[in-house]
Amino acid sequence: MEPVVVMDTILVVRPREVQFKWSFDKVAGTVSNTGNTWFKLLIKPGCDSTEEEGDAWYLRPGDVVRQPALRQPGEPLSGL
Repeated sequence: MEPVVVMDTILVVRPREVQFKWSFDKVAGTVSNTGNTWFKLLIKPGCDSTEEEGDAWYLRPGDVVRQPALRQPGEPLSGL
């Protein structure tokens, strides 16, 4: 029995006129992509944490991410 390898490809095309829009609802803990293109949402446990310590999603137009972490307060900005 020989191993089988399957590879998939996704072609992503952006529109000519990109409308990057999103909305954040802290009470509901949601981020919505209300534009016409995709973007990457990254939720990290703190400002000094790495991307590997966080969670990431690619949101297509119309996608919504619901996460309890989005209801939590962020770290205060310092050094500004």
